[in-house]
Amino acid sequence: MSSRPTAEIRRGTHFHVHGGAGGHGAVSDEEGREGHPGEGEALFYRMNIHMAKNQDSKVKLNSSEQCHTALALVRCPPASQIFQARKEILDKMQQYFSQDNNKRRVFVLHGLGGSGKTQIALKFVESCNEQFFVNASSSDNLTASFANIAISQGFGKTAEAGRQWLISKARKWTLLFDNADNPKLKLWPFFPQCTHGNIIITSRNPQLAALASPDAHSQVGDLDGEDAASLLLARAVKKHTDENHKLAVAIELSCLPLAIIQAGAYIAKFKCLMNYLSIYRQNKEELLCQHPDQTLDNYEWTVYTTWQISFDKVSPVAVQLLQLCALLHHSSIPESIFANATKWILNNEGNETESMQEAREFLQNFVSGSGGWQEQHLQNVVAEIEEYSLLESDETSKTISMHPLVHLWCSDT
Repeated sequence: MSSRPTAEIRRGTHFHVHGGAGGHGAVSDEEGREGHPGEGEALFYRMNIHMAKNQDSKVKLNSSEQCHTALALVRCPPASQIFQARKEILDKMQQYFSQDNNKRRVFVLHGLGGSGKTQIALKFVESCNEQFFVNASSSDNLTASFANIAISQGFGKTAEAGRQWLISKARKWTLLFDNADNPKLKLWPFFPQCTHGNIIITSRNPQLAALASPDAHSQVGDLDGEDAASLLLARAVKKHTDENHKLAVAIELSCLPLAIIQAGAYIAKFKCLMNYLSIYRQNKEELLCQHPDQTLDNYEWTVYTTWQISFDKVSPVAVQLLQLCALLHHSSIPESIFANATKWILNNEGNETESMQEAREFLQNFVSGSGGWQEQHLQNVVAEIEEYSLLESDETSKTISMHPLVHLWCSDT
């Protein structure tokens, strides 16, 4: 009788190794651990092993088969076939990682959901020899990813074994921590405790830049107009003619990659490049919520749903602040508006309308214990929202701004 470890699967059982958007489940001796739903730019792998044996038969996975299964889950998938530009960020990453090979390097890509962080990371790691995809959307998925690294290398079956294998390999390897969007999840304990290897992190949370050196992070924003037009035409399966280019440039999507992809998919389906702009202007909310029938990657969220995930996680006062900002212009909203309004309510009381009472209750969140304006309270709320890149503050001008599409979406909430 063989002494090799095996996995036994009875007839009628589905063997799942899968993750949420952005991740993969673990491989174990008897069953796969289901990955938690991920958030954001994400890759989704699912493998079902359906048994066609009789009721009493068993199928066994030997160690080699388990290694191959785990390796498929931790290998980084290719970037989208219509990936566009991002040369400035890719050049910055190349320059950073090409420095001292004997020192561990960490680079963070942060930005709004749908801005293309994962695609940039995947494009970069195509040139890396030994690369591993780590689902960083939750503690469970991180543990599963490192366990799969251990199994794929025949070095044990635990997350710690996976990290120990990486520590023991002095040669250059690259870990892609994808969808590290949970601000309460500490990533540092999951890093292999060694001085070699490369780590790339994608996140909506700009605070994770603290895990890297000051010059080792990039905020991922919109594409420039030319690249956005090229991406739209590529996804719409349209030739890049002068006429088509002019039509593509005119479409008002603020150059957010995910929005452009959705628009291109709609144009490809309904063959409406010429009149898409008028359709979009009349049906913005519906189109930004619509998921394409055919996709070129495994990202499962639409423009609006990817932000709703973040919106659902912030506090009620943060929700109110976002909705109030949606009533103002999206750019350079002075924080002094809230200071002046708070000071006014502290000095004025009397018969008020229901909406004024609601405003008073909201502004009470920024009143100190002594009864005065407390700027730090506002900063705390702004910082909470910034962890999901739904707002961006400017410490010099003391203003906050929203992406135009986030502004539009917030007004619909």
